[in-house]
Amino acid sequence: VQAFTGWTIRYAMTDMRLFPFSGTDTGIFYAPADLVGRVVNSVGVPTTFFNVTVLGTDGNTYPLGHLPANVGAVQYNINYFAPFYHTMIYRTYIGYNGTDVGLSGGIPGLSGAAASYPIEPGWMMQHFQVVYQTAYYSPLQGGGPRQLHLLQRD
Repeated sequence: VQAFTGWTIRYAMTDMRLFPFSGTDTGIFYAPADLVGRVVNSVGVPTTFFNVTVLGTDGNTYPLGHLPANVGAVQYNINYFAPFYHTMIYRTYIGYNGTDVGLSGGIPGLSGAAASYPIEPGWMMQHFQVVYQTAYYSPLQGGGPRQLHLLQRD
């Protein structure tokens, strides 16, 4: 196509399995992080982008994998770091974060001050545009994971 038209077509796709939604559902974000040389710790967390902590029954917070044997887990929390919000996966799937629109933080549709805001897949991605988007996952309708397909703009 490029030889005939002179246009370069570049394509990217992501789906919900890549996205780390919570401390108990970190998806497979570690895989692309590892492929680009980021540190993935012994419990599979790409520490450049986020960490997971565990609230123990004793009221203390511990890094994932370091809960003392005599302490139970009450809750798992994900803590996102600034580089996470600038990844192509984040921009493709969610689009922006709370600080982009003048809020104190958070992820649209998920957490923090931006939880009530809608997601905007591909928001402000100058070189890509969303060309196809499946519906959100619905187990009642037998749907699969939500997917986004992007084409690069030249």
